[in-house]
Amino acid sequence: MAIRYILGRAGKGKSHLVYQEIEKALQSDKKQTLILLVPEQYTLQAERDVISQLRLPGIMRLEVLSFTRLAQNVFSRVGG
Repeated sequence: MAIRYILGRAGKGKSHLVYQEIEKALQSDKKQTLILLVPEQYTLQAERDVISQLRLPGIMRLEVLSFTRLAQNVFSRVGG
């Protein structure tokens, strides 16, 4: 599992680059699950953006998570 940070000023194409990479990964034959980590208040908008920008039949292998939800998933899997 790899973590990739994409940094830059507003309006420089960070979101577009992320959506392109997600589309490429979802079209590949690999069955790995992708996680898009966004701030708490942005989760619904990020899901809408992914669905509208990617013209794919589905995004079942993509999870849009906030930091809180990611922590809940980790704790539910490993206990604590």
